[in-house]
Amino acid sequence: MRGEFMEAREAAVNALDRVPFLAVWAFEFTPPSPESADTTYLRHVREADLVIWLTGTEVTDAVAAEIEEGLAHHRDFVVIRLGSAALTPRCQELFDRVKSRAKYGRATSVDDIPQVLELAMRDVAARALRGRPSLGRLPLIEQLGRASRARCVLRWQTPGLGRAEALTMADDPSIGAGPESVLPNAEHPVVVLSGEMGAGKSLCAERHLQRALQVLRENGSPPVPVWLRAKEVQGGLRAAVKAACDGIGDPRVRGASIVIDGIDEVGSDLGAAMLDEAREVAFTWPTTTILLTTRPLSSLRGVEELRLMPALEDDEAWEIVERVAGHEVPLGARHGLPKQVLDSMRRPLFALIYGIWQRQRQHGQPRSQGDLLAFFGERIERQTGRNLREVLIRLSVASVRRELDGVPAADVGSASEVQSLLDAGVVTERSGDIVPGLPVLAQWFAAQALLEQRVTISEILERLDDIDLWRYPLALAVATGSSAKASGLLDPLMREVPGFAFVVIDEALPSVALDGTPAPPWEEAGAAMRQALEAIAVGISPLETATLPVDQAGRLLSLGVRSSGQHVDYSFWHGRDERPPLFPLTLDDLRTPGPEFPVSGFSAVGSGAAWAWRWARDQLKRELDSQIKQRAFDLPECEPWIAERIWAAAIALAGVSDLRVDRLEIAPLREEIEEIVRDARSMGAQRATFQRDSRPEFDAFWFATELGERLDRGETELRSPLPRADVSNSKGGMVGMFFSDEQLVALATAMYENALAIYQALVARWFGKLGHRLCLNAMLPARFVGRVIINRTEREGRFDYGLPYVEGEFEVQDIGAESSAGFAIGERSRDLWESSEQYERLLHMRPDAARWITAWRGGSYFRPGDIEASSKLAYTWLHRDLAHLRLAGMTRPFV
Repeated sequence: MRGEFMEAREAAVNALDRVPFLAVWAFEFTPPSPESADTTYLRHVREADLVIWLTGTEVTDAVAAEIEEGLAHHRDFVVIRLGSAALTPRCQELFDRVKSRAKYGRATSVDDIPQVLELAMRDVAARALRGRPSLGRLPLIEQLGRASRARCVLRWQTPGLGRAEALTMADDPSIGAGPESVLPNAEHPVVVLSGEMGAGKSLCAERHLQRALQVLRENGSPPVPVWLRAKEVQGGLRAAVKAACDGIGDPRVRGASIVIDGIDEVGSDLGAAMLDEAREVAFTWPTTTILLTTRPLSSLRGVEELRLMPALEDDEAWEIVERVAGHEVPLGARHGLPKQVLDSMRRPLFALIYGIWQRQRQHGQPRSQGDLLAFFGERIERQTGRNLREVLIRLSVASVRRELDGVPAADVGSASEVQSLLDAGVVTERSGDIVPGLPVLAQWFAAQALLEQRVTISEILERLDDIDLWRYPLALAVATGSSAKASGLLDPLMREVPGFAFVVIDEALPSVALDGTPAPPWEEAGAAMRQALEAIAVGISPLETATLPVDQAGRLLSLGVRSSGQHVDYSFWHGRDERPPLFPLTLDDLRTPGPEFPVSGFSAVGSGAAWAWRWARDQLKRELDSQIKQRAFDLPECEPWIAERIWAAAIALAGVSDLRVDRLEIAPLREEIEEIVRDARSMGAQRATFQRDSRPEFDAFWFATELGERLDRGETELRSPLPRADVSNSKGGMVGMFFSDEQLVALATAMYENALAIYQALVARWFGKLGHRLCLNAMLPARFVGRVIINRTEREGRFDYGLPYVEGEFEVQDIGAESSAGFAIGERSRDLWESSEQYERLLHMRPDAARWITAWRGGSYFRPGDIEASSKLAYTWLHRDLAHLRLAGMTRPFV
């Protein structure tokens, strides 16, 4: 414990701490205890499996007492000599006594200790294994606990806590335990725990595992605790769990308490397949619960097992901050923080980072989550040294390219560089490779590589199959970089892969708020806004003509901008006079809206230099939502869409029931619509509409033209594009009671096949380069295999009696096949294993989309009497796809 040995002791502890199955004890890294010092360290010597003695030329009384205690209790030793000077007689005498029980090594300096210790430990392990060829059940259980504790320690050490602090927190089971409501139990055996980066979901999962381990230690009762990374489950959950339980117990008999960490890291929606298998395993094996952790995934929204990791309460967040900071944070400092920072601190990682900020910084406050992340990254750089920054960036880029997996040490740097990173506690070893201590660490330094153009956006675009690996590093770079650097990343992304670019924008730039960030000068703000809109217009072409403020030639209208405090006012010029692409907007322009300025708006700038990209995305999103609700996109070449529109207009004009009528004569309809058109023209109108009841309006001029063309072709009647009711039902009831089983099957089949044709026409005509990121479009060609649940069994209290329900899923087909639909009468249930198999088939047959695609499966009620059901269904699919790209809200447009 003498001062000159402190550095050597720390080097030894850090080296041993990287081995997950070892629990390392050193006096100076021990939390306060009511025991006396001599009692504490002698007790730990007695309880140890191995005692490591670092010795120079002399030995203190305390160390001599430890050696004597170890000899008395037959402990094994590793002795490392520092230097080459002769030992004192007392030290030599102790050294001679432990020789028979010790492995010996010599270190010329502190830097040699990890390597010398590693060699010694390998020999100790080899000798132990020769005597005990396999670990028993209890040691395996203890190894699980030590590994979990080590992961907890690393999670606190990496952001900047000292080892003693990290150990204290790891040994306090109340820290990070999470509420019971987000954990699996007998009633809800499968839970998907979702939370943003740093929300504490993995720590919550560790505490859940540790509680299961404690139960197993205390009374040996099942279930068997299992910890798996999601990547270990890709070959199948059953096989992975059985392998993990080897030597502890058969999970098929004893049950298991399973944690699968990080299902978002295996690709956008492979987690959905894991969830399906988890459901089946939990249903099949006794007393089995499964907890899956993930960042938010669109493919998991709405699943009944989903639980959101609750945010910290304000007092909980400040307790973490002040515990880490070591002092109370003044009320003035608290109230001066922007809302975005306060919101970020409701996640434990950011509360911890802000606590370190308070500990180390004398002046200034973070203005955004990006500031906290920048502080975190810069602190890591200072901790490891400038010369190791290059190694960290190299490791992080390689790890990101390997889906955050380990990287061979030889690919990272020299042996001494890798050892320095290991000693610093910012990286760890996994299966012989080197891994950043936290995912955010790899993503942060990969973001620096992007900002410094060590990895260029051109390189990323050259490998589109791997572009999703860069989602979070790109988002961090956009969130923390300058306006020019962020735009330098987003502009080419938007022009080449707009669907992915919108996901990055959503990840990088949260909802805008007035948080004290001043607006830039009007010209600078306007230039950024136009640049973002112009890139979006190119990326979504030809959709821009229907959704963005462009002229007939497809050019953006002139943009007027006025900076005011924390926001910018803007309006697009619709006047006849020429205006420059960008001009200053005046208060008079805003106060007197007219045809030249039909719509004005304002946008808070908020945090992030790339705010204009979020603003431009929101412009598009609002217009898309409106267009989808109105089903406003024309499809002049799509026969099912045309037939549906004409039939809907005919039913409205004739004023008849659309439930039973399956054909109408054209001539009477033509006479009536021509009268409406003549009346409109006589009054000089260029447009006329008609409407019946609560139906949508129809264009009379368009309908008259369509009917005239059909008469000219010799057609005499219009027919319904969908089968109509075929059962006479005097008792009444819900609409399904007017259809036979066969007619419901025919109706569902026709509806889905027409919807498929309309959906494909929408994508082909309007969604251009977005199409390759639309989930359903990427699946096609496919066959929808569905079931119609007729709901005709009377049950007391049933609200859906007589309301049919359809469910099923798309089976992906070979490229070149025709998309189709097929239905049969069935029960309302899904074979989860079959669903998982279908998803595996999708990933196999569409490998280019495997990292992000989500399969469509599920069901909904449908109304057989709705003659516009096909287009509504097609637009519902499109809306779901756009929501996946953050270009539509999550509420379904039609019910």
